[in-house]
Amino acid sequence: MKVFLDTNVLLDYLLDRSGFSEPALQLLLLGNAGVIDLCVADLSISNIAYITRGSISKTDFFRVMKKLSRCYTIISIGADAVNKALDAQWTDFEDSLQYYAAMNARADVIVTRNVKDFAQSQIPVMTAMEFLASLDNPNNK
Repeated sequence: MKVFLDTNVLLDYLLDRSGFSEPALQLLLLGNAGVIDLCVADLSISNIAYITRGSISKTDFFRVMKKLSRCYTIISIGADAVNKALDAQWTDFEDSLQYYAAMNARADVIVTRNVKDFAQSQIPVMTAMEFLASLDNPNNK
């Protein structure tokens, strides 16, 4: 199963956000173990560098992101996704870019903290906790 992680899931882990970091960690562990195929847009990596610049040192950023990259595949957003996002005119352009990157990667599900921001998605969208619960559901096996 190919699981596309939105930027906020990685930020939840990196910034140890209460109530959200543990499910994010569980997803990363599943990706690292090869249980699921995690993918992350290249845009997420640059967004994370920008957002965490005041809370994580450059040295720690590079070390942690390099280590985390073993858990997922980085996919390029590309011109096709940008053009589709421009045409779609979602309220949140960055979420639209993430969506079309997930579409191009043929993701089976998008995992995000902001499900409502993907209301137009044709790909199932879940929170990390919802996704993890779906893996435990015997009807999904």
